Amino acid sequence: MCASVKAVKYIHKYIYKGPDRATIQTDGPQDEIRSYLDARYISSTQACHNIFEFPMHMEYPAVYRLPVHLPGQNTVVFRPEDDIEDVVNNVKDSPLLGWFKANADPELVAAGAHNHLYQDFPKRFVWNRSRGKWKVRQRYQAIGRMYSIPVTAGECFYLRVLLTTVKGMSYYINFKLRVGLACSLA
Repeated sequence: MCASVKAVKYIHKYIYKGPDRATIQTDGPQDEIRSYLDARYISSTQACHNIFEFPMHMEYPAVYRLPVHLPGQNTVVFRPEDDIEDVVNNVKDSPLLGWFKANADPELVAAGAHNHLYQDFPKRFVWNRSRGKWKVRQRYQAIGRMYSIPVTAGECFYLRVLLTTVKGMSYYINFKLRVGLACSLA
């Protein structure tokens, strides 16, 4: 007995799935892009799915990748033709530096910034990349995931450990003291 539409979709998924086939030719110069396009097979059902732009999977909730870095070690992206002085003078804050500033901003503190860990911050706030600051989330939901850092990274690893336990940090204040504390706890 089928009790939901999902069960019916599951049953018929394999009936309408076309056979997997590939034709491979190996003589002549190797064009990797052309050989990839020639070797892949798209069934009629998958082609219709792509033409009508139906989503292939659920993209909810959004996942924010949260960087973790020591002072002065945030990632800066620029083009080779950019003037290096302009790049240095116009460096935007990373989400981590923005989180520190949000915990010092009275408006965001009133909205509850002090009550959230760095990894939980995207649930209530959204990162505005162009302005380089956090603002209160108006709709939808999101989750935050910090980049993993190996233990061998030293202070950066311990900073990540602190960010998973300490709420409302307003900068790398007493960072050396807190890293020493984290080292003794680990």
